[in-house]
Amino acid sequence: MITLFRLLAILCLFFNVSAFAVDCYQNSKTSNPINTINVTLPTFKIPENAQPGQKIWESGDVNITVYCDNATGWTRNNPTENIYAWIKLPAINSTDMLNNPYLTFGVTYNGMDYEGINEGIDTNGCLDKYEQYYGGIYHDPVCNGSTLQKSVTFNAHFRVYVKFKSRPAGDQTINFGTVNVLQFDGEGGANLAPNAKNLRYAITGLDNISFLDCSVNVRISPESQIVNFGQIAANSIATFPPKAVFSVSTIKDIASDCTEQFDIATNFFTSDTLYDNTHLEIGNGLLMRITDQKTQEDIEFNQFKLFSTYIPGQSAAMATRDYQAELTEKPGDPLVYGPFQKDLIVKINYN
Repeated sequence: MITLFRLLAILCLFFNVSAFAVDCYQNSKTSNPINTINVTLPTFKIPENAQPGQKIWESGDVNITVYCDNATGWTRNNPTENIYAWIKLPAINSTDMLNNPYLTFGVTYNGMDYEGINEGIDTNGCLDKYEQYYGGIYHDPVCNGSTLQKSVTFNAHFRVYVKFKSRPAGDQTINFGTVNVLQFDGEGGANLAPNAKNLRYAITGLDNISFLDCSVNVRISPESQIVNFGQIAANSIATFPPKAVFSVSTIKDIASDCTEQFDIATNFFTSDTLYDNTHLEIGNGLLMRITDQKTQEDIEFNQFKLFSTYIPGQSAAMATRDYQAELTEKPGDPLVYGPFQKDLIVKINYN
């Protein structure tokens, strides 16, 4: 569920080669390496107005550092190993998640959506393989053509999501159980051996997923959905940071029965560069943060946070929060004069 608004202003041995020839860990290879990341997420609900093919739930952004090495099995015709993220592995995920008649589970990796069962996603990581003679014999570098790539470290940036297919005839809840979202491994497939050294990212909590008889609409104020800072004097930014206010409202569908309690969580999403979790780079020497005027806390971009709770017979049909956007100078960067704009998307989850 998304709503767009805009902020703008002026200014190996051949007989002993394994098909699974890569080890991957979180951050680095240590004496106690991390091979599994387990995260618990809150369950969610499906709104009454969900349409087939529509994303009805998303996680916040996930960023993890992946370290891979030990690419065995060099041959003259196959001297490198590309690193893949393998999703929706049948051997370690439930049928309720993989082949659900009502919902489709997917992964957004580096901005692209993937939903295939046992689908491999190329991470663009590359390792030069070695022959398993003695302690290992490396040959000419191929990955980058200049230096041997015995290990590779990269950032994995992804989100998980669920799309709506159809609504069951009666009341029904869905349990996904533990979802092994992805596994980092070689291009030949995922190593499922008990002693495999391949980083997995798994989530729990996605059980008791239910279907609501209610939904909400999102409204941005001003109605133009443009938050305008006006003309900015460069010499006053440090002393008087430019500010602009706006509000976000969720409005319950009064035509629906709305017999169940549910929460709405919001996410200010951007695909642009973040300076840190609470500051968006404008690209002209400025940073922007957004403060929730109710809690006086800076919002974390690309992460969901509780917005409102609807209780049958008790809650008003509309819930509103006020926000303030503020511009400050980015340390070390010169200001670039002229007009600029940034787009943000307000996403919502039903919990």
